[in-house]
Amino acid sequence: GYSFPRICAHKTVFGPNIIFQNLMISHTINFTQSVFDNIPLFNNTHFAKDANFDHTKFKNGAIFSDIRFDRDVSFKNAYFTDEVTFNRTVFASWASFTGAEFSSTAGFKDAKFSQGAMFEGVVFRGRVDFSSSDGDATLPQMNFTGTQFATRWPHDWNEHPLEDGHPGIRFANRKFTDTANFRGAKFFVAPNFHGAQLHQGCSIGEAEFVDVERQDAPAFYRTLKLAMEQKRDWTAMAKFYALEQKSQRHQPDTPLTVKAMSWAYEVLSDYGQNSLRPLVGLLVTAVVAFELYALTYGVLVGGGETQTVADIWAFDLKQMVKPFDAIVGGVPFADLGGFGRFLFGTIATLQTLATAGLVTLFILAVRR
Repeated sequence: GYSFPRICAHKTVFGPNIIFQNLMISHTINFTQSVFDNIPLFNNTHFAKDANFDHTKFKNGAIFSDIRFDRDVSFKNAYFTDEVTFNRTVFASWASFTGAEFSSTAGFKDAKFSQGAMFEGVVFRGRVDFSSSDGDATLPQMNFTGTQFATRWPHDWNEHPLEDGHPGIRFANRKFTDTANFRGAKFFVAPNFHGAQLHQGCSIGEAEFVDVERQDAPAFYRTLKLAMEQKRDWTAMAKFYALEQKSQRHQPDTPLTVKAMSWAYEVLSDYGQNSLRPLVGLLVTAVVAFELYALTYGVLVGGGETQTVADIWAFDLKQMVKPFDAIVGGVPFADLGGFGRFLFGTIATLQTLATAGLVTLFILAVRR
């Protein structure tokens, strides 16, 4: 392409028809704190030296597709008002987008990051696409610390997907070959990692995920769950399993019985992530069972002597340590009569079943 001389456009305001297509820029280029009122076209341009777009405002988006940056390029704190594309762009050295804000769609499809990239503290308000469709799908060191994805979540995304049918946030078919830091990142829409390979240093499990409603959410979280299982990251695997179950519960075609069981599993142990909740449940079960025993005894027999209360407590606790003892050993309160002992036995059986379930949930949570 045409060879362009050194450019220093610091704090420059560009009007319409800004075209930098098919150029060979052999010197350092500086657009810091500049403003582009219209869409600048940089596609098919070769930047041989450092390029700096820090604090630059792109009021109507920008096209940076099919570009090659040989040296470091920086878009720190840049602001993109409309759609911007870096599709198929080659970042041969480090790229920094730290603190940038993308108000609309951001496209990095098939972009090649040879050294790594910084997206720390970036805000993606719309869709973002880091997916790959070619053979060179690797991602080296990537830093998404504190990045927010899809903060402006339009509820019609299911009806208006991307051109390939996958709306939202895409890292599909990418191979993470080095550390990828997602600590403190927040996904407002479930991300698509179908076909991706995650490095052991990928901390996607430490990000926050908000979306449990979209139609594709269960499948997207299931993919991440399986990826964490391959890494033997049990904590992250449990997290994505929980997100998968919550998302499935919110689907309109999920049966009510499945939704009810899923809700109970979440309340009682947060899908196996919380070992304290089953212990609290055991305490509540013992107290509720005691109240039912005492109420039954008081209605049928009357009285509330200290010895009777102590005997009821002993019977209550015995059902927790000796399952189905009321059935095997019988109910010891002869003054209850046949009907009263039947009621005691029924309450004891329900208490034993609840206790067994809570103990199982506790063991599963601890073993995780």
